[in-house]
Amino acid sequence: MRILFVSDHAYLPQRVGGTKSSTHELCLSLRERGHKVGVLCHPGPRRDALWLYHRVARRAFGPERPVADHVLGYPVWRRYDLDGRTLRLVAARLRAEAVVVQAERASPLIAAALETGLAVFVYLRDVELHKLAAPPPRDSRIRYIANSGFTAGRYREVFGIDPIVLPPLMRPERYRCTPDRRFVTFVNPVPVKGSDIAFALAAARPDLDFLFVAGWPVDAAEDDARQERARRLGNVTWQPSVQDMRRVYSRTRLLLAPSRWEEAWGRVASEAQMSGIPVLASDRGGLPEAVGPGGLLVPHDAPVEAWTAALSAMLDDPARYAAFSRAAAEHAARPEIVPDRLIARLEDVLAAHVAAWPRSDAAGRPARPAALPAAAPAART
Repeated sequence: MRILFVSDHAYLPQRVGGTKSSTHELCLSLRERGHKVGVLCHPGPRRDALWLYHRVARRAFGPERPVADHVLGYPVWRRYDLDGRTLRLVAARLRAEAVVVQAERASPLIAAALETGLAVFVYLRDVELHKLAAPPPRDSRIRYIANSGFTAGRYREVFGIDPIVLPPLMRPERYRCTPDRRFVTFVNPVPVKGSDIAFALAAARPDLDFLFVAGWPVDAAEDDARQERARRLGNVTWQPSVQDMRRVYSRTRLLLAPSRWEEAWGRVASEAQMSGIPVLASDRGGLPEAVGPGGLLVPHDAPVEAWTAALSAMLDDPARYAAFSRAAAEHAARPEIVPDRLIARLEDVLAAHVAAWPRSDAAGRPARPAALPAAAPAART
């Protein structure tokens, strides 16, 4: 099968993040099973070597001949013009049989994907419904997939669609390590991820070492301010973002995920648990699914005293910490997120929808059945 993943974000290695890592590991696993994959994405604002390569290639060959890079082991097209024309060109280049849209502002890309006449999948990886320009269409050419029961439930409730649930794919060999258990680690120190809680915990427990790992890009002034705050505390080590997260987890005793945002899953929780690292997280979104028995949950709006008490309960009793560590490792090995099972399930979903969808009519035109009526969105509160 030939599958094109499409996103309106920049992609690895130019930008890191949960969706990017999940897509990359899907692509690697699908390739290993004999499928052809490619990614079409935004080039991002960073003017690095990849940005220059694509800019030169566009000038040399023109917009009608898309040029990919292969730095990740499969073709990645990085284009500013993410419209129907570009998607058709890239899909033809890959000879794609299916398009998988996973975007923050999905509506334009879904419309562009439908123009290809190919079977379309929409992988729902967040619940930022206020960013949607229109309700997700109910169309027989689209199969919806959600990364958690929480995400599927939200789209079912608001839009009346019923996604298949496939949690993020994580290849254990990319995360599993033997931690030295030194740090309480917090990844992506931005406000919506609960940076205020993490800083407050570091201040409340000067006897513990904390590791803050940069994630999403922020402006220079904000970055300087948060790093200065970390320096003043004295027990916070600042780590730039890394692609190999074993460099982080190998030094981690406990992972913090105090998000105020409705996480669709909470990928870092599952990554950490693969090495028996327990998680202290908020109860937002899909985090309860990701954390399970391998950690503790605190209400996202609880006072910092509740977080401090939970942190102490997990770390100050060695026997209890060991029990959490064992539970984390067992939870990370549950059948629902075993990579081979996830990939086999995804293959079944892709193959069934592609086989059921005729690419063209007798005249060779893209087949276009009448779209089903869009579900009326429920009131958003």
